[in-house]
Amino acid sequence: MNRVFAFLKSQEFYLGLCRYGLGLTMIPYAVSKLLQLQFVVLPLHAWQLPLEQLSGPILAWAFLGHSGWFQVLLGVLELVPAILLLFRRTTLLGAMLLLPLTLNVLLVNEAFTLWPETRLTAQVLLLLNVGLLVLEWPNIKAILLIILQRERKYRLNGWETGINLLLVAAVVGLISTELLGYARESDELTGDWHHRHPNEWVLQPEPANPIDRQRSYFGTYGSYEEVGPAGLNKRLNWYKLNRQTHQLQLGPRPDSVAHTYTYALVGDSVLTLQPVAGAVNSPSVKQVFRRRIINTGAR
Repeated sequence: MNRVFAFLKSQEFYLGLCRYGLGLTMIPYAVSKLLQLQFVVLPLHAWQLPLEQLSGPILAWAFLGHSGWFQVLLGVLELVPAILLLFRRTTLLGAMLLLPLTLNVLLVNEAFTLWPETRLTAQVLLLLNVGLLVLEWPNIKAILLIILQRERKYRLNGWETGINLLLVAAVVGLISTELLGYARESDELTGDWHHRHPNEWVLQPEPANPIDRQRSYFGTYGSYEEVGPAGLNKRLNWYKLNRQTHQLQLGPRPDSVAHTYTYALVGDSVLTLQPVAGAVNSPSVKQVFRRRIINTGAR
């Protein structure tokens, strides 16, 4: 009996609980991914919903389940370390290989606000993984000491450090300039696309054509898109806005003009396009659009 109590108090007992608990729990998740059965979007009617109406959990599930081979790869990456945990000799290797995966699972659950049960499971799995590494700290420490002793002959080079800092600063500066310029690409027609709230301009029906519900979208760098009542895109892919003359030009290419309008905004929700008299290829009908801000109920 004393031996039993001594074993229950020993480090090996808690190590066994952690490694078997983590390994045996990960195996069903790995097998479900290998069979491509985990990331199934339910209920099925969600497949027909527009992107802005999908919740975070459904978006995450649809994204993760989009690629079959990616699911299988995740299953393999989970199954191999999980099996390694079942053997004492390979416990440390399995725990180290699983740590990025359990951490990533937790971050995905929290970032997309997945279901409470899955979030709790992700938290428990990460705690078991970290607990294994804590219990294996003597072995980890021995490995680190070996690495540090080997690397003592490589001293920090001041020139190398300075050059690397300059290179990193130059790359970050170039990227930041480009990305900040892209983020600032906006006008009164595009809407707040950067924060996932672009404008959708819905053509108001005319008495002669009451079912016409064309929708127009003005994007960054002059991109433009029209979607007809049947959901078909038209080929007027570019627009140019002149705020001084209040003119709007549409064309199939950035350097071409197909239609020319004088535009006016009435309040925050109505856009009128008046064809410019005498302009080449200019339409003859005035158009009135009503704004709808996309993704107002984003979660």
